[in-house]
Amino acid sequence: MILSTIGVGLGLYALGTGALSSATMIARGGVRAIGRVCQGDVRGATLEALGGLAAPAVGAVNQITALGCEIVGVAVSISVGSPGTGDTSLPDVTGSDEGPSAWSSTVGRLMGCTSAAGA
Repeated sequence: MILSTIGVGLGLYALGTGALSSATMIARGGVRAIGRVCQGDVRGATLEALGGLAAPAVGAVNQITALGCEIVGVAVSISVGSPGTGDTSLPDVTGSDEGPSAWSSTVGRLMGCTSAAGA
């Protein structure tokens, strides 16, 4: 009972914040479009309005991609291991800066992943 209530609460929270975020992105595109119309740039206004409509989808794709990169990073870290100081049970894996790394720097570059906080 309690877990289902928490689940419903989290679902409603995600739904509400997602709707608010998407509506704000679309509204920002509408405001930019109105600004372009006031400047006499109808074509630019159309592009701003379309950009506002596309922004929520682009944001969702960005977040899904970031999630996928984090899943791959955790999976690689678990499979390779992250040796700590003094841990000799795993071979040293170093990055391009000769510091410890969960995977080689080429894997990170090939995936093109960055953390959501760093983006």
